[in-house]
Amino acid sequence: MSNNIVFCIPVRAGSKRIPRKNMLELDGETLLARKIRQVSSLGSVVVGSDDDGMLAEAKRHGAVTVRRQCTDEGRDTANCMIAEFMVLISQFLMGCENRTTIVWSHCTNPLVSTMTYHAALVEYERALKAGYDSLVSVHAIRGHYWSEDGQPLYDVERCRVHHMCASELPPLYEQDGAIFIQPYRQMMDNQYFFGQNPYLFRIPEREFLDINEQKDYLLAKAIIEG
Repeated sequence: MSNNIVFCIPVRAGSKRIPRKNMLELDGETLLARKIRQVSSLGSVVVGSDDDGMLAEAKRHGAVTVRRQCTDEGRDTANCMIAEFMVLISQFLMGCENRTTIVWSHCTNPLVSTMTYHAALVEYERALKAGYDSLVSVHAIRGHYWSEDGQPLYDVERCRVHHMCASELPPLYEQDGAIFIQPYRQMMDNQYFFGQNPYLFRIPEREFLDINEQKDYLLAKAIIEG
């Protein structure tokens, strides 16, 4: 991979559903330390936070740190957060902006392996050559889903003739928040996680887990710690 790879890991003090969730521990290490370990062999790592403890934890584990201001979900949009992060890391790019690839990664996906991050980067390079402009990690879901306005998201008429079990239905793909990849310049310009034509990268089912609530954390502990 020829590009300069920079992993951006945003963490903040104000998590509402699980306070300070990025500092929760799994198997003796914080979620933040675990994520740095999972990606550090693949590129540079920059952790951005508004919290002194999280910044210190990131430094202890070898990451570069930047202090963020756009961290209030009730006030600051994701666009503001991304734009600020891109400006903050510009000081470290040293003229390599046009050759830098950003991998946006969250601590709350603790099961994603280094091997999967590497596979995503390889697929991203292939996807660029095929005309895509970014990569989004997803996982497949199958079910008899309906939209809020009462429209089926599966082929009801076909099911009337021969009912299909959920496992037989064509998959939908849920954006899982684990991996977003795009060129630095593009992320700076669009101020979003991905571009206009993203490639959908399916992470292994065994690695899909996003810690949003306490039950998710308990499940992660059960999987990792046994």
